[in-house]
Amino acid sequence: MPEIDQAVLISIITGVFSGGVFTFLQFLIKRHDDRTNNVDAKNKLVEDALLAILHDKIYVTGSRIIAQGTISAEDASNLDKLYEPYKQLGGNGTCERIMKKIEELPLKVED
Repeated sequence: MPEIDQAVLISIITGVFSGGVFTFLQFLIKRHDDRTNNVDAKNKLVEDALLAILHDKIYVTGSRIIAQGTISAEDASNLDKLYEPYKQLGGNGTCERIMKKIEELPLKVED
């Protein structure tokens, strides 16, 4: 084979091979990005679900306590533990208003 034909053949093989390698690398990167995006979407759904559960628990428990007119130290501690992560997750003002009303309630003294 003449030298010029060998050089052309080597260039073609090198081009095809390197193109294939880069295509494969792009495929792997895209697959990784797709998986990461899917995990991010699932994490957002879990965060939203947790926020909804915390909101419901604070709303139901807080409404019951407000209706009673007093709060026990145990209930106050429990609500604080629910409200802090709710607030950090970006909860709205509904539970904040409930917590402010609860803070005004007298502490129930256990016999």
